[in-house]
Amino acid sequence: MNAPRGGLLLILALLASAGIAVIILGTRRKGSEPITGPVAPPIKVHSPAAPKPLPPASLRADVDGDGAIDSLDDELKGRGTGLCVRPGDNLANGAHDDAQHGDDDLQELELAFGEGFGSEGRLWVESTLKAGKLRFFKSRIAAAENEVAWPISIAAGAPAPGKLYMLVDLPKPEAAGFELRLLYGRSEQEVWHTDTTTVTVAARIGDPGYFAAARNYIVQNRARLFLDQAVFHPGEPGLEEGFAWAVMRSEATRLQVIDAYHRPGKKLLDIGQVAAAYPEKTVIVNGGSVWDADGRTDPPPGDERSLRENPERHMTKMTNGGIISGGVRGRGQPYRNRDGRTIDSAGYVGWSPAGGFEFGVGAEVPADRGYTEGLGGLLPTAGYDKTRCGMVGQAAVGGHKVLIVANTDLRHRINGREDNGSGKGATAFRAAAEASAGPGALALFFRDSAASVAFAHRGPDDVLRVRDAALRHTAHQPSIINNYLAFETDRP
Repeated sequence: MNAPRGGLLLILALLASAGIAVIILGTRRKGSEPITGPVAPPIKVHSPAAPKPLPPASLRADVDGDGAIDSLDDELKGRGTGLCVRPGDNLANGAHDDAQHGDDDLQELELAFGEGFGSEGRLWVESTLKAGKLRFFKSRIAAAENEVAWPISIAAGAPAPGKLYMLVDLPKPEAAGFELRLLYGRSEQEVWHTDTTTVTVAARIGDPGYFAAARNYIVQNRARLFLDQAVFHPGEPGLEEGFAWAVMRSEATRLQVIDAYHRPGKKLLDIGQVAAAYPEKTVIVNGGSVWDADGRTDPPPGDERSLRENPERHMTKMTNGGIISGGVRGRGQPYRNRDGRTIDSAGYVGWSPAGGFEFGVGAEVPADRGYTEGLGGLLPTAGYDKTRCGMVGQAAVGGHKVLIVANTDLRHRINGREDNGSGKGATAFRAAAEASAGPGALALFFRDSAASVAFAHRGPDDVLRVRDAALRHTAHQPSIINNYLAFETDRP
């Protein structure tokens, strides 16, 4: 049956004046440059969708995570994984998650109306979510007084709310997929229009749509980054290992490669000193392979007195794989083993304001790609299953990219002791990341690992703090490393 025509002339007049603005705003170009380099293939960039008239009633969302809602989002919400969201939890994954600031797992939806929407009837929602439930709120404060009571009755002069915030409650953190339907009509027996959105709930790394949900989280919360953690092989002796990681939007992030030895002024002896010297950064981690000045050996270990009086003697001074900082090549060499053999299968990361991030394979970070920042000494594969491990890489998410920085979670305890990375966390994390990203969409490299692992990041309070620091940072043993990757990310 057709929708009621009460007040139609007034609505058509408003649509005629507002519809032009909607069409103009909807033509903004989507997409970004593809991941380049020999490891990751080009990203398929979506073609801009032609603006279309809005249906009588619809729930609209930023499906592609670019910070805007337009006609392309309206098309994508019914394709593939559709809208990728996270289930509700009690973790602050980069933004505050409390009663004062709001729930960081809420999905913002726009309740929009077009031709055919009248001045009477009702709106309500249905879903195919089998385990769990959906709740909707009028603001980001997920309190009982803000919860939406369906159905919403439509009356002349009493418009429905323009925004809703959806929370997916699941009995346990697991992947789920469902259809969300907004219905407009007089009753269940008299429905005038149905709007359908495909929703994918990604609870853990390894789930389909995980990186899209992480990017969506960043955009929804206007956060700099998304933080997560997991324990792989829990309870399995010799295999259990905790991992922690950060995800950032590639196009909003700038890289600075820090040489803590070859720098003006004071030399920086550990992740704590580096974080204190660069408090504006979003994430800082240890970098790639390092040697002493001869390019083959470690600096000598130092006792307490020597480390206090002459710490520079115990610092690495050569980046094994090359280094570029501020557009200037620093003290580095092609990646070599101790026996002097050059390893062409090593990896590197490069960045420039024009080209963004590139991850590739080669003995040394290239000098001919216009990088203003670059670091070699990374490894596509490594035998790090029996030690602490650090990783860095990038994944394609539709027409966008996200950066991934991860390492063994030193806060994790096994039988009351600090996680020593003795399990298979690196292998499990890589497999899970590949499953979430999909075939050919992930470039992931090992950083220098074992005693070198270090990880500092901002939290919900936007303060940079050290999360993980292994022996080279806490006791400066067996030596002190000199290169770091520092990421600075803008809010959406």
